[in-house]
Amino acid sequence: MADVPLSGGCAMDTLGNLYLSDIDNKRILLMTQSGKKTVLAASPELVSPDGSFIGADRRLYVPAPQTERTQLFGNSNDMTKKPFLVLSLELPERFDGTELGGAVTGGPAEGKDCWHAALASANASRSRR
Repeated sequence: MADVPLSGGCAMDTLGNLYLSDIDNKRILLMTQSGKKTVLAASPELVSPDGSFIGADRRLYVPAPQTERTQLFGNSNDMTKKPFLVLSLELPERFDGTELGGAVTGGPAEGKDCWHAALASANASRSRR
């Protein structure tokens, strides 16, 4: 268990780092396996960030579909503003002292290592409580 903001989704890299979309604060948080959180990016245009993923080009892509501005969220009319944006951020090798991984491609060894790392992190968090 981790204390995370209201999130529209996340991406995970090959080292088990999570990239969480923080809906309320219009930013992307980097959360390491140890639970350390750092602001990776922030923008007032990052409205309703959702569906994040890391591409083979080692870029983090975060669509901002503006869902909270639609009638589905109680607005009297559609308040979305075009164009709809996708944040594209080249991932450095390290950020704020944390080594960053690449795209999880689903390869046998890579996927297993990533999931084992994520499960180990979750289990470690539970055992500390």
